[in-house]
Amino acid sequence: MLEAVFFDLDGTLTDSYEAIVTSFEYALKKKGISPIDDENVRESYIGPALIISYMKYYGVSRSEAEELVKLYREVYRKGNMFLVKVYNNVPETLRQLKKSGIRLFVVTSKPKEFADAILKKFSLYEYFEKIQAPGFKDCEKSKNELITELANDCCLNTENCLMVGDTKYDIEGGLKAGAKTAGVKYGYPGKGDFDNADYIIDDIKEILKIVNEENHKIREISCTAVTETVAELCKNANYYLNSDIKSAIEKSIIHEQGTSGRNILRKIKQNAELAAEKEVAICQDTGMAIIFAEIGQDTHIYGGNLEDAINEGVRKGYKEGYMRCSVVADPLKRKNTGDNTPAVIYYSVIPGNKLKLTVMPKGFGSENMSAVKMLKPSDGEDGVKDFIVETVKKAGSNPCPPITVGVGIGGSMDKAALLSKKALARGIDTENPDKFYASMEKELLDRINALGIGPAGLGGVTTALGVNIETYPTHIAGLPVAVTISCHVTRHAEKTI
Repeated sequence: MLEAVFFDLDGTLTDSYEAIVTSFEYALKKKGISPIDDENVRESYIGPALIISYMKYYGVSRSEAEELVKLYREVYRKGNMFLVKVYNNVPETLRQLKKSGIRLFVVTSKPKEFADAILKKFSLYEYFEKIQAPGFKDCEKSKNELITELANDCCLNTENCLMVGDTKYDIEGGLKAGAKTAGVKYGYPGKGDFDNADYIIDDIKEILKIVNEENHKIREISCTAVTETVAELCKNANYYLNSDIKSAIEKSIIHEQGTSGRNILRKIKQNAELAAEKEVAICQDTGMAIIFAEIGQDTHIYGGNLEDAINEGVRKGYKEGYMRCSVVADPLKRKNTGDNTPAVIYYSVIPGNKLKLTVMPKGFGSENMSAVKMLKPSDGEDGVKDFIVETVKKAGSNPCPPITVGVGIGGSMDKAALLSKKALARGIDTENPDKFYASMEKELLDRINALGIGPAGLGGVTTALGVNIETYPTHIAGLPVAVTISCHVTRHAEKTI
């Protein structure tokens, strides 16, 4: 499985021969040194740190090489850096990779100032999540070091990454860091540079085929890995308030008009910070575990039953996290299971060979205030809005406001309820991609906050932090609407295996 692709810059994304060689030889001539008239040598300047090439090919001392690098950078900065051409198919390949969900990065030995300028000049910068490049003082960092730093900063498993480059420095660096590697023949490779590469390509668009093949191999995931992941997510979801909720609370402290409301919001923020610092549950109601398991169709789970593995993860996470167990084995007999299992698990099959797990602990003070209603199609948009607002109004202070509101519209009764749960797993700092529903989300948030329920139900303008709507096609005779209310501790954590 590939989750990210690292691209070298010179000789991989751009043909930098003229920019580099012209500047390199300019510096030599300024120092009275005759450049070596050999194309193989000239091409070898592309890739490694400049100081290394000056010492290797011209026998200069380190201090002399440093002077040459300064001269190189002077002319390079004045405009030589833009004497490059973007290789064929680069923009389209990057566009397709990004659209498919692959994380893209540049890993280059070129100083970051120059790398950023070139990528922006040729409209490539926007495709990359980060440009991993050294500063002027540490240009001798190896590709291995650069990749390792990038992986640590961006939480990447290098085993799931591909390093693409045109020289041995890219291939060796990628392999040492634990990544797969692809050598591009159209750049400036030396003899034997690609001997250990996993792939050798003639055109950058072949990366699309490599990614597709890697991500559609039948992948095996052990039940043990599932259990450990779910356990980790159960703890993280209960310990750490999601950044979107925390940000909304901080903004609400500024906008809340009443003194008591502001004080309550400050206490909520302080509580979340203490929970994260001490790694304890944000709320005493650590919820019933709602699990969304998105399973790639090319994934094989081995070593047991997936559902058992998930429940074992919940059991393990709640025990290790010293969290309250709130699940009863039977809804009427009411005997506690003692380990917060079973979880409520929703499965969906997706393309690829990944398993994405989302854990959403759901407290029932707010769950009890949720509602489903089968409206008539004639009730229309106004009927939907009125039902949502009325549900929140009836809830009052019971769900521990400020709340977040998940709304599901369409499908059948059960589908609408599921959609409303999924809506809560979407950050409240993102809006529905459909402008119609995005506008409805904003309008509903304003109407709900105008109810005056406020923090803890003691009055104010912060009754809700966000409203998220998810929809699905429905029958011509129906208009199902579900509203799931969640308290300010709207928790969810996710991880892809």
